[in-house]
Amino acid sequence: MFARRKCLDALPYYYLVTNERSDGCVRQKTLAYLGSSLGLAEALEDLPKAIAKLRAEAAPYAQRADARRQHVHPAWNERNGGEVPLRRYKGLSLRYEVRQQYWQWRELAESHEGRSRKLSARLAKLRTLVESASCSD
Repeated sequence: MFARRKCLDALPYYYLVTNERSDGCVRQKTLAYLGSSLGLAEALEDLPKAIAKLRAEAAPYAQRADARRQHVHPAWNERNGGEVPLRRYKGLSLRYEVRQQYWQWRELAESHEGRSRKLSARLAKLRTLVESASCSD
């Protein structure tokens, strides 16, 4: 296993790769994406920090969205199961700004959480690769 460097828009990105011989030809197989980390050890060190940072950034957005939800009329909660609607329904009005802020903050929180889940999956994959490499040695 070794790291392979690719440059996209003059920024280096690294992949953990291995070479395998198949039908007399050497093929390179990508095992994992390391991001901007130079090696496996650095990626294992950097990923938990990045995950914690994303989750910390998501928390205030989720709190703001929940605070905005408190400004919603109880009839909206009954009709929509506690969810703030995207559009206005006949008979009930809700200020556009309240809906707009709620959905912006909710999307930001979900975006940060989604990115942290992807990084967590990448970290788990790297850890399994390290464990399998240490077991085969």
